[in-house]
Amino acid sequence: MLTCSVDLRTDGSGPWEWRGEEEGWGRGGDRIRPLDHLALQARAVTDGTRTLLAVREKAAGRPSLLLSLSPVRVDAAVYGRVLKECQDWPLQSIWIEAGPRGLRLQTGLGGVCPLYLAYDGGRLAGSWQLMDLRAHLGLDRLEEKEVMRLLTGFPRYGHDTLFTTVKRLSELSTVYADAEGLRMVYPAAAEHAQPSNLAEGTDERALVEAFEALTDYVFSKRPVVPGQTAAQLSGGMDSTNLAISLALVYPGAITPCAMLIGGQAGPQQEARRRSVIEQTGFAADCTVRAADHPALSPGGLRRARAEAISPLDEPHLEAGDALAQALRARGIHTVVAGFGGDEVARVRRPEGGPVRIPTAPAWCGERVRDLLGEVNTGISPATVAPETALVALEVATPLLARRVRAARSRGCTGFRRPG
Repeated sequence: MLTCSVDLRTDGSGPWEWRGEEEGWGRGGDRIRPLDHLALQARAVTDGTRTLLAVREKAAGRPSLLLSLSPVRVDAAVYGRVLKECQDWPLQSIWIEAGPRGLRLQTGLGGVCPLYLAYDGGRLAGSWQLMDLRAHLGLDRLEEKEVMRLLTGFPRYGHDTLFTTVKRLSELSTVYADAEGLRMVYPAAAEHAQPSNLAEGTDERALVEAFEALTDYVFSKRPVVPGQTAAQLSGGMDSTNLAISLALVYPGAITPCAMLIGGQAGPQQEARRRSVIEQTGFAADCTVRAADHPALSPGGLRRARAEAISPLDEPHLEAGDALAQALRARGIHTVVAGFGGDEVARVRRPEGGPVRIPTAPAWCGERVRDLLGEVNTGISPATVAPETALVALEVATPLLARRVRAARSRGCTGFRRPG
C-alpha cells in the first residue's frame, strides 16, 4: 500500500510533511508515498518527536482520531491513543513511526497488499511491487530455501523472499530500521480452534444462515460502491459463495467477472457461472478468455514490461491483466474475491504448515533435494488466515494495483483486491 525511500544515516532535515499525491510524505530527500486509491486512506500525526504515518483500508462506520494527511501536532497522550487505534484497525493497515533513531514499521491483519523492503548501507527502500526493488536483486542473491519452495510448489509465508537482499513485511510483523541495520520481529503464533462436530439438531438451513450472517458482517466493514464493484465469479465454491452474498445485498449492481480457463474444464466452468448469474441478480458479465492472452503473448505485460515482471507474479499474468483492464474500462474500482476456503475446511495443526515434506519434481536438481527438509524452517508462526490465502493475495494484488496507477494517472477509477 506504499513505497518508500529513507536515508537512516541522519535524523532527517526537518519535520515530515505532505507534498501531494505524486510524492506523498517527505522530509528532505526522504519520501513515503501511499498507493492512491479510493478504498484506502492515508493519515498522519506527530507529537513533535515521533511522526506516525498510516496507510489503511477505509472501514465503514469506524470513528478515527486520524483525520489529516498532513502530520497534525498532538500531545503524547493523544499520540498514544492514535497508535492504539492503528493497532486495533479491523482491516489491512500499515503504519510507520519515524523518530530520531530510525523507523518502526508495523502491519495489521490480512496481508492483502505486500510490502517488500530492501536495506543497503543505511538506506531503506520499500514497495508493494517486488520489481521496484530490482536494483537490489540478482542471481548471486538468491535465497536457496525460497527457490526450493517455488520449484517444488510449496510456498511458505514469512519474512524471506526469493532474494536475500529483500524482505517481506508479513502480517502483524514489526520492522525496526536504523543506521545500524534492519531487524524484523514475528508476532506470536495465532491460536486456532480444532475442528469440532456440529451440535445435535443443527440443520443445513442454520448453517446457511450462519454463513450469510458472517459474509454480511465482513462486507459491512468496508464502504461498498455497488456500481463500481465487481465480484470474482470463477465458478469455484469460495468466490461463488461470496459473489452471491454480495449480489443479494446489491441486486443488479455487482459486476460478475472471471478469467475463462478453456480446455476440458472450460464448458463446466461456463455452465456453473451461467447458472449462478441466471439465478442471481448481477450486472452485465465481464470475462476474458485465457486462450486469447497466452503467456508471452505480444502486448502482454511480460513482453511489454519484461523488466517489471516478478517471479512471484500470477502465472496467467497476461490474461489477468486483460481482465483488469476490462474492469477498469467499466469504471470498476473494487474486486471482491474468495481465497482460502479449502484451507479453512482442512484439519489444522496448532503449529500450522504442511504436514509432509514435498517431493521434488523431475526438473529439480540435487541442491533442491538437499533442501527439502528445510521447507518448514524460518517461516512465520501460525497466521490468523491460512498462509496459502495470504500468498495468493500478495500475488494477485500487485497485478490489479498496477492498473490503479494507470487509471488514476488518466483521471479514471482504479480498483483493489480486498481479502
